[in-house]
Amino acid sequence: MLTRKKKIVMALIPILGLAILFFPVVLITLQDFYGALTNPPFANCEVMGKARIEAALQNGFTVNAGCCAEHMIGECSIARPNANPLLFAVENGNFEAVRLLLERGADVNQSSTSGYALAAAATRGRADLVELLFARDIHAPARDAALRLGAHAGQTEAVKLILERTKPAALAPSCTVLACSLVSDLEQIGSPALAKQRELFLHIIRSCVDPNVICAPERLLSHLARNDAHAPLIEGR
Repeated sequence: MLTRKKKIVMALIPILGLAILFFPVVLITLQDFYGALTNPPFANCEVMGKARIEAALQNGFTVNAGCCAEHMIGECSIARPNANPLLFAVENGNFEAVRLLLERGADVNQSSTSGYALAAAATRGRADLVELLFARDIHAPARDAALRLGAHAGQTEAVKLILERTKPAALAPSCTVLACSLVSDLEQIGSPALAKQRELFLHIIRSCVDPNVICAPERLLSHLARNDAHAPLIEGR
């Protein structure tokens, strides 16, 4: 016969099991709740006009705090926000909101799990937003991410604009990043962006990248030479 003590222990086992199972969910929920209390837009990304931003700032809003773009539990933990107000404004194509956030100190180089604001502008082909963001001091990680993702999306004009606005000292490294990232894109025969990607590749190989550059583990043109369809690209040099 089980003693009273053993009965209590056996009754507690499934409760403890459930507690362990749901502990991560509870912790994440508390993190999001804390974020909502300390910075209200943290819990809900909002595209804010001037009056809304001014009111939020007066109530303690932090321009570079994280916010949840998809409204899913746990997507916006304190350590790694899903997005930030600047990125969300860019994704929504709101030029005025982007401008206002930059004026209030939004960091153009801030990354989140959803990426960089400049990359979001490039992938959408928003040259006006690219110009606006580049008026600030864009760093290499944000710039190179925008080049890679913009090229992948076939947004050649936005990518060319980024190259035009890149300082001479940083141009060669960024062109190398772009060229090497295009290697895999150019293999996607049938991709709707392929023609634009080929156009972009010809542009950079004629203007800003050494064709002998290494795209690990081989040289750039060695990668392309495996496919006869790339002959015009190799001749372009």
